[in-house]
Amino acid sequence: MDNSLFVQIEHKIDHDDFEGAQQLLQGIVLDEVSGHQRSRFFFLLAKTYFEREMDDLVMPTLQNVFENADEFVEIDRAYLIAAVLHVFKAEEKEGDEKHADLLQARTFFDRIRDPAKLSINEQDIYYFRRGLMELYSNRLEESIRNLETVLTINSADGDKAAVHGYLADAYKDLKDYEKAIRYYDLAIENTTPDKPNDIAFHKIDKARILDILKQPVASKKLIEEVLKEFDSGKEKENLEIAMYSQDVLGQAFYSLKDYQSSLNCYNQSLNLATKLGKDTTPYLFDISRARWALGDSKNSENIALKAIETTKNDTYKQLLHTELFHQYLHSDRYEEAIDILHQLIEKYPDCENLGWAYLMIGHMHSLLDKHREAIDFFKRSLNVLDEDDEDRLSALDFTAYCYLKLESVDKAMKICFEIIEEYPERPNLAWTHAVLARCYFEKGMKIEAREHAEKAQQYKPPESEVYSFSENVLADILKDLGIE
Repeated sequence: MDNSLFVQIEHKIDHDDFEGAQQLLQGIVLDEVSGHQRSRFFFLLAKTYFEREMDDLVMPTLQNVFENADEFVEIDRAYLIAAVLHVFKAEEKEGDEKHADLLQARTFFDRIRDPAKLSINEQDIYYFRRGLMELYSNRLEESIRNLETVLTINSADGDKAAVHGYLADAYKDLKDYEKAIRYYDLAIENTTPDKPNDIAFHKIDKARILDILKQPVASKKLIEEVLKEFDSGKEKENLEIAMYSQDVLGQAFYSLKDYQSSLNCYNQSLNLATKLGKDTTPYLFDISRARWALGDSKNSENIALKAIETTKNDTYKQLLHTELFHQYLHSDRYEEAIDILHQLIEKYPDCENLGWAYLMIGHMHSLLDKHREAIDFFKRSLNVLDEDDEDRLSALDFTAYCYLKLESVDKAMKICFEIIEEYPERPNLAWTHAVLARCYFEKGMKIEAREHAEKAQQYKPPESEVYSFSENVLADILKDLGIE
């Protein structure tokens, strides 16, 4: 059979003449074509199904190509369709199902031997969709590498604004907020006017980062601009824009300590989420925080507890446990604070903030004068935390403090000296020197005690809450030493 027929079929597919392509494909008698042509027939048929979004037919058709992969010189193009299809499927799923499709996508991407031999448009698709796969898999550096490669490809079909938006998302997740804002600005600038919703979502994401960067006034101004441009109307996407905008606006008001306005915005987001059938947990979390800030502790606690019971969102379930811990801590309800963190650890034994949770449980025990129990949890915290984690230094500091309270002065001093030796660049050693000063004072060595007390004075008081809710060791030792 003349290969020109296959060229003609693919031309029709590329120009969205799917009916014309299928008519030509239906006219081919498979018994009359060679092995390579047979594979190409099924490839083009699968490509037609893919472009027509007849997803259920794509993989069974491609299977005929994969069975004769060695005979088909364009096999990488077939792998690309399979990989992209699984990325599309992953975008519509959550949890284990999403993970399974991402694994399938990775399998097919990895089978592509040389992306450089694909057409320019196919290279664009390869790096763009692979970048999204890595983003959804939380492999952020790999996502950025692939997405930035897209920007170097001069593809006629490429959507550079979309690439900028996803790059911004990746940098945001990496907490490189300056680069994230730069890419959101590029996405806003390069998105065509016929996609106003895309522009709105980019502005919402940028406003959220501005608030993180402690620029709530700029965040508020940008969100008010979005709300002014968009009439919420009845269209689903417009309602989503309003829902997310009110949430970010609420956060800006919260940062500005206008908690009532913040609560009003969060309530609007909650109502819109309910109307749209979306997960309401993020807004219940925000409402709980705002009510607590307004002094409505009872309703704040009840909302958080109810949300924990009903939500299937594991991320927010963990955040709600953390929020309740802070509420109990600030209310001097230390036993309940311990209990809520034990619930968190029991439910999520591999949670990202496990080391912090152990540290806080230890801290609660120290506030209850249960210093041996506290030391046990500080040790658990140290076994989990990374060497460069600031919480690790807090755990060491408070272990030393607990040994001091237990009158194990030499153990306390040993830990303090280890901190000073191992972390000489630490920006704040006030607590460490204050504990050492108390240790020397207890040993009757007032000269050394004064020396370390004066060193402690050189630092600003630590900002971490684990310090602000503990006995003011520095103030006590300065008083005992008669230092103003």
